Amino acid sequence: MDTLDKLYIIPPYNLDGPITNSHKHLARALFSLVSTQPFDTITVKEICDEAAVSRSNFYNHFDDKYHLLLFCLKLIPQVDLQNKLDFNHSQMLFDDFLVYIVNHQAFFRSLVSFENGSELRRLLESVINEDIREFLQTKAAINQETPVTPLESRVSFLTGGVSSLIQWWLLNGLELTVQEISQTINEFVTS
Repeated sequence: MDTLDKLYIIPPYNLDGPITNSHKHLARALFSLVSTQPFDTITVKEICDEAAVSRSNFYNHFDDKYHLLLFCLKLIPQVDLQNKLDFNHSQMLFDDFLVYIVNHQAFFRSLVSFENGSELRRLLESVINEDIREFLQTKAAINQETPVTPLESRVSFLTGGVSSLIQWWLLNGLELTVQEISQTINEFVTS
C-alpha cells in the first residue's frame, strides 16, 4: 500500500483534549526531519529520537507517522489552515496562506517531492476547495448570474489549477513574490 492510500484510510486526526507537550515535540520533530529528508524515509524511531519522546508515548497519541503527518497538516497554522484563506465578493485573498508557505518552504518542498507531490496536492485541494466553492456561489448570487458549466466542475477545475500553481511556485524556488502569485490566483479564480 502506498503512502497516499495510507493517508486516505487513516481517519482525520481529532484532538479531543488539549495539545500536550508530546504533541508539540513530535510535531516539531517531524517538521525538522521533513526539512532535511523525504517524509517516506523518516521512521517513527527517528521522530521519537528527534522529539526526545519514547515510542510508547508516540503510540499513545498516533497510530503511525502518517497519522502524525495528518495532525501536523491540521495544525498548519494554529489548528486550522482554512483560516488562512479569506475572500471578498470580488477576489479571493491567499496572501496569509502563501506567506505561511514561504515561511515553511522546506516542509512544503519536501511534501512536493514526496511521492510526486500527492500529499501537498491533497492538502492544498482540501484547503481551497470549499473556499473556491463558496466564492463562486457568492459571486453568482451577487451578480445574479447562472453559469453555463456546473458548479462542481468549475470548483474541481479551479481547485486543481490553484494547487498545481502553488506546487509549481514551490518547485521553482518561489521566484514570484507572494503578491504576484496571489494576483495570478485571483485572476484565474475571478475571471
